Amino acid sequence: MGEALLLKRNSSHLPWDHVYAVMDFDPKKDMLTMWNPMAHSFKPAGPDSIKNGYAASGGIFKIPLKDFMVLYSFLAIEKN
Repeated sequence: MGEALLLKRNSSHLPWDHVYAVMDFDPKKDMLTMWNPMAHSFKPAGPDSIKNGYAASGGIFKIPLKDFMVLYSFLAIEKN
């Protein structure tokens, strides 16, 4: 679907200066499914958020669109 770049250091427990794959977008929930090829699993200490990070399994995690817009600085969308 696309690629996104997380460029700035942040408190979300997501590696910065790194490219992520955008796997899916659910417009009803305003939620993106992302893949971090550098990560495996992560469990935040609190609820999923910019502050705590996002639960991930196999590098795959879900992030609300509003959080994505704050954290990511570039999005490239592939045409099917």
